[in-house]
Amino acid sequence: MNKVMLTGYLGREPDLKYTTSEMAVCKTCIAVKTGFGDKEKTNWINCVCFGKSGEALAKYLVKGSPIVIEDGYIQTGSYEKSDGTKVYTTDVIINKWEFAMKDKRNEEEKRVPTETGVKILDKMAEFNNQEEFEDDGLPF
Repeated sequence: MNKVMLTGYLGREPDLKYTTSEMAVCKTCIAVKTGFGDKEKTNWINCVCFGKSGEALAKYLVKGSPIVIEDGYIQTGSYEKSDGTKVYTTDVIINKWEFAMKDKRNEEEKRVPTETGVKILDKMAEFNNQEEFEDDGLPF
């Protein structure tokens, strides 16, 4: 099984380009911390996202933005440079990602799925302005 789930921060600005068939291809990297204390280190993971999901990533995220990769897989490859040197690559292909935000009031992480649509800022405002939920009459 080849499945990747990551939480981290964008390490560089998303680079959005289009193929000749007009498919969106967004490349970036994600900084993911491992270990703790003196043993903590940051891994820089190259990532690629395609289609509308890639366009949304490039539109709404910038270097330093927190992100959750919910569904992805590792893909290896290689190419030859103009001087004949062979370069090996390892990328995470992103199938599904989410915004990850910290709530300043209680420092809780909130996750907003990309499926909420293009008007993310409207959805975030709606989420923050919800009234308290009354649980009277619920069977659980």
